[in-house]
Amino acid sequence: MVKSMTGYGKATISSENVELSVEMKSVNGRYLDINPKTPRILNSFDDEINKQIKLSCERGRISLNCTVNYLLKDSSSLTIDMNKLHQYIKISKLISNELGLDDSVSIDQLMRTQDIFIPEDKEKYMEEIKTMYFKAVSEAISQLISQRQKEGEHLRQDLVKRLETLGIILGDVESISTLYREKDFKNYKSKISELIEDPLLDDARIIQEAAILSEKKDISEEIVRFRSHMKLYKSYFDDSQNTGRKMNFLLQEMLREVNTIGSKTDQIEISHLVVQMKDELEKMREQVQNIL
Repeated sequence: MVKSMTGYGKATISSENVELSVEMKSVNGRYLDINPKTPRILNSFDDEINKQIKLSCERGRISLNCTVNYLLKDSSSLTIDMNKLHQYIKISKLISNELGLDDSVSIDQLMRTQDIFIPEDKEKYMEEIKTMYFKAVSEAISQLISQRQKEGEHLRQDLVKRLETLGIILGDVESISTLYREKDFKNYKSKISELIEDPLLDDARIIQEAAILSEKKDISEEIVRFRSHMKLYKSYFDDSQNTGRKMNFLLQEMLREVNTIGSKTDQIEISHLVVQMKDELEKMREQVQNIL
């Protein structure tokens, strides 16, 4: 199954005491790169969370954001996170100065910012928060994978169409090559006769030289190899491991065959078709960069 590296997932879990929200985004990346941004209370779980993500996401740059809000009814059990409070005030002043505003954050607004309040006895809620955190991450990963699969299906459909287009163009290349093969041989024979003014050189030798030159210009092997690459490429649509990397490597091999066809041919029609094939391969290469 073709999966995209682009995805998004979000999950929010609440209890009587805490509301915890996890948001995950993934984009293209050669390797798996996980960037968690979580409250300090969750930092100790980073390694476990990374292992959980690695089990489901093999490649891509993945960002994880988590917020924790305490919903304790008894305000006497809460204290203020002074560091976070000062950060809010500092950011508020920066925005006001940048935009030339006189407004500043009010006490009422700060009081509605729940994440500046923390329980005096945080350890009391640690187990509850940990359970909610891992559950939220699991739900967010499920959503992210689901979106990756949907996006991957769109990529698959596009690649199938482009592969079909390449097959049609390659058929035209083969038809033109076959049509002009005998004519090309006669042209090579005529050119050799003109270039070599040797009375001792018999017609059989000229035919032999023309045949050698014609063989060097023959593109049938490249066409056969290209079709073999296309067949293998199609099999990757149902592959589950390193699909993007395999496709990317095979596209390089297909481009090599097309370049060889372009360098061998003397037919302007085939040269034009080679340009079209290169364009399709480049578009496929851009799509493949987003496949797992």
